Amino acid sequence: MRRLSTMCVAGFMGAICVLAVSSAVPARPLALPQSFGDVAVNGLLWRGHRFHDVRRFSTWLGRHGTTYAAWARRHPTLSLGLWQHVACPPGCAAALAGPRLRSWNPHTRCKPILTTIPRVIGSRRSPLGGATEAGGLLQPHLTGTSRRALDLPCLNGATPSFVEIHDVQITADLGSPPDGDRVFNVTDPRRLDLPEHMRTVHLEISGTWRDAGVAPSTVLPPVGSRVDVQGFLYWDPEHTDEAWHSFSGWELHPLAAWRA
Repeated sequence: MRRLSTMCVAGFMGAICVLAVSSAVPARPLALPQSFGDVAVNGLLWRGHRFHDVRRFSTWLGRHGTTYAAWARRHPTLSLGLWQHVACPPGCAAALAGPRLRSWNPHTRCKPILTTIPRVIGSRRSPLGGATEAGGLLQPHLTGTSRRALDLPCLNGATPSFVEIHDVQITADLGSPPDGDRVFNVTDPRRLDLPEHMRTVHLEISGTWRDAGVAPSTVLPPVGSRVDVQGFLYWDPEHTDEAWHSFSGWELHPLAAWRA
């Protein structure tokens, strides 16, 4: 059963009235072009055109979002002028609240979120000591055949898929398996308070990207070097019982870029 409701709010463009349709069945998040900007406030991911003054809109949400958010979550397809929103899980909102950066690889136009290895893989440990899938920060995330894709989505529903991590240390160079990927591991050298498996993530430069000529360099610095990385967060269930994969399925795969 559907119902119509109207709400008026005062914003920097004057009073804005919105007619929304709500239903007992949650509406699917709207898929918007990647040229739109993102603002995450009070558990909602707002998407609007990047030329529509993201900073001023973010300021307006900061002032009015607390009273507006509860009503807005009940109308996930609400459209406010050139802005639309979808419900954003708490972890997603927390991640998006950080700096918004740019991709170093011109092949992908996704904006990464700045995070760390322990934060993105979470703190939940499996019986073998590795990070669990359910404990990861970004839910949902890429799985299945997406690791072989040449073009990947910037968002899974309302959740970002592209991350940036700074100052990690290469701890294992695993070469190139038969599938053409270039494989290595990195760890967070500042989190010595954590077990190594809980501060390490597996990285793969995709063979698909290498064949297409859009992959980053596969000539890596030596083990022990520190690098910054950008890539798509992916869960691979095939190696959760293997130490070289940190007893976890978390990967950045495809790895889009690295810099020394």
